[in-house]
Amino acid sequence: MIRPVAAEHSVSPTSKCDPACVQDGECSCTTPDSPDTDATQARSIAEIHAECLLPLDQRPGREAEFDALLHAAGRDWSRPAETRVRLVLDATEETRARNLAEREKACCSFFTFAFTRGGAGTLLVDVSVPASHTVVLDAMAERATVLTEES
Repeated sequence: MIRPVAAEHSVSPTSKCDPACVQDGECSCTTPDSPDTDATQARSIAEIHAECLLPLDQRPGREAEFDALLHAAGRDWSRPAETRVRLVLDATEETRARNLAEREKACCSFFTFAFTRGGAGTLLVDVSVPASHTVVLDAMAERATVLTEES
């Protein structure tokens, strides 16, 4: 399960925000100028997290694997549709990317991964989710932004 880059788990038990979207002790599910959607997005994230079959103690390791892949092989990314993120990776990491996608699909069945060879030694990875799960792609896009800028 992918969550925002700087997620912290310091939110109080009475908070409406899912721990996966807490940043600096505050809910980061929405921007400060959109408080009306805060509870809706937090509930959406919580429902999506409940669908993920990966044990909680293994989720940080999986996130670290995605981060390591994006940091090592990420060249670019785009959001061609609300329900799809396209990652542009170095093609030398195709086996690693396919293995990770296969394991992620096994625990989070709402993901669809499509692989296409691009030009100049690139691998295009289209990650799609149903419209009800776009908050997961928001987190993926945030992580991709940070990690592809670092590489």
